[in-house]
Amino acid sequence: MANFFREVETSPEEILKELKSACQDLVYISEIDSEVTPFRGPMAEEVSPELISEFFAARMDEGVEQLTLEAFFERLTAEKDWHAERNKQAVAGYKKLYQIIKENLTHATVLKFGRVQKQIFVVGIDAEGYLAGVTAKAVET
Repeated sequence: MANFFREVETSPEEILKELKSACQDLVYISEIDSEVTPFRGPMAEEVSPELISEFFAARMDEGVEQLTLEAFFERLTAEKDWHAERNKQAVAGYKKLYQIIKENLTHATVLKFGRVQKQIFVVGIDAEGYLAGVTAKAVET
């Protein structure tokens, strides 16, 4: 396997710990509210909808949307004048999560499985070659 990984000082176990810390009390808001849950999956050389579908039993038959990290996190990390303290904390949490993923996972992408009821995976590959990231659920009509 070719070495696609950046040299980082953070071990995969520390990354998972950082993801867990960043996800604590973090909620993905759509037409439903969903916990944001960290995971570490099987070894992989690339991130693909087929691999995520197989590992997580995500349903590809209802469609798959792929987004860049930037596109996905844009609205989640945008600070607004009207934000209450709770909103400001959520923005800070998503900024932290985005930074952890961007700095520690290669080939990172966002995959949304489903048409209306969606299973979301923000996923990349850690320094040891394992899938890692976070998952949440959403309802988007």
